[in-house]
Amino acid sequence: SSFNSAERERIQYIWQRVAEDYSPFDIDVTTQDPGIEALRKTDTSDTSYGVRVVISPTPWYGLIHNFYPAGIAYVGSFTSSSDTPCYVFAEDLSNNEKD
Repeated sequence: SSFNSAERERIQYIWQRVAEDYSPFDIDVTTQDPGIEALRKTDTSDTSYGVRVVISPTPWYGLIHNFYPAGIAYVGSFTSSSDTPCYVFAEDLSNNEKD
């Protein structure tokens, strides 16, 4: 791993908060890469699929589009048959735990 101890602690804390938010929906929130095939929704009977979330330290989307959202996801990306990640821009959340 290339993360220092403070970064690993922060990752674990973020994982814990997100997993807690999704626990009522029986969603497996993980920091381990399940592989692209595990994320793809291959057909309507596929019940095991997901999306990759990229947490960015910089608001690159806002710098390009002059609009600064806290995150972006393409419509339909969660049930996509391709690996289509969503993005969270940590800087735009002002380190507010409630965001």
